[in-house]
Amino acid sequence: MIRFTLSALHTWRAPFMLAIGFIAAGWVAGGARAQQALGEVSQAPARRSSATPSPTPASTGSAESGAAFEAMLEAAAGPFAGVSAGVGRGGTISWASSAGLCDREAQKPCTPQTLMRIASITKPMTAVAVLQLHERGLLDLDAPLSTLLPDYPADAARAMTTRQLLWHTAGVDGYGSTKERETVETFATLADAARVFWDRKLLFEPGTAYQYTTYGYVVLGLVIEAVSGQSYGAYLREHVWEPAGMQSTGVEEFGQTYENKSALYTRTKKGRIKKGAPNNLSNRIPGGGVYSTVEDMLRFGMAVLDGTLVSADALELMLTAPEVERGDNNPYGMGWFIYQRGTGSDTIFGHSGQQTGASGQLMLVPEKNLVVIVLSNTSHAWQTAIELSVELIQAALASESRTSPRAG
Repeated sequence: MIRFTLSALHTWRAPFMLAIGFIAAGWVAGGARAQQALGEVSQAPARRSSATPSPTPASTGSAESGAAFEAMLEAAAGPFAGVSAGVGRGGTISWASSAGLCDREAQKPCTPQTLMRIASITKPMTAVAVLQLHERGLLDLDAPLSTLLPDYPADAARAMTTRQLLWHTAGVDGYGSTKERETVETFATLADAARVFWDRKLLFEPGTAYQYTTYGYVVLGLVIEAVSGQSYGAYLREHVWEPAGMQSTGVEEFGQTYENKSALYTRTKKGRIKKGAPNNLSNRIPGGGVYSTVEDMLRFGMAVLDGTLVSADALELMLTAPEVERGDNNPYGMGWFIYQRGTGSDTIFGHSGQQTGASGQLMLVPEKNLVVIVLSNTSHAWQTAIELSVELIQAALASESRTSPRAG
């Protein structure tokens, strides 16, 4: 049995532990248990599935795992207005499906093509962009920020580096209030967004401690713009989303109507699901202002693993965490939580996300070329998204074990 901490590191939830047993014989339906514990009693929502055919005929094991995935999604769907999930293996989207509604008022079901907020799962995309610039020799991760952003307040800019921002060890604070987090104000540029916080005192001397912060990734967005000469969105479109084949991903603009985008919902403390009040994400674009689909997120994960976006050496660098005190939180590399790593076990890394109208989890297992994504349109349902993603990993690994040729 392998234990690892899955820490939201958002202001909405304290860290908690999940026990994961990667066993060839089967999987444990932890999400169904969690659903019962939450007192969820509801009929199974409608499902909409899609899958990209494998280059070779599907095996019996693949069919069995697909049925298992569907059962897990249905069992876990109660806490969400709508939820989509997917599994990518060997560079192929092997399964993607949805349950529930993306618009309750219109009774519109979610599908794997429904656009949803990905919240903090934006951060790995930002980190990938930074590492690309580093690999091209355009960005020194250890140069003082003042050499890149001359307009940033001098004392802070001289003290911190890009590497520290990636690691959340630069001392940049987070949202100053709920009003600041749930703002409806539009910031025309990332610099305008950064001016909200960049005069604030650093929490600690850069490099000496860890504090997860979305605002630190806003600063990284400024670095990307300064080094590349492109806007954050334009750079991500050209160098991350398009190379990965992500045609349904972009920066969310407040007030704009998007075809096939989910409405926003939230889960109350009593378990009731209600419409969420729209907030403006222009204050956090590189740290949590992007929308996508489960299919595009699988493409992103697979492009990370197969070297399309960053080299193997760069990915190894991203999965190296600083030696600083982080309490009970998972190690955090450059844009990735590191959930499991060590001799004799598969590496598992990824990122969680939660904000108004969103709870999600991305998981990658490089040794097995496996990607799992869960996206939902409901905030305060993050724990269930985590549990579902873990179940899907277990089932995928168990299926692979059953169908792999045995020695002897």
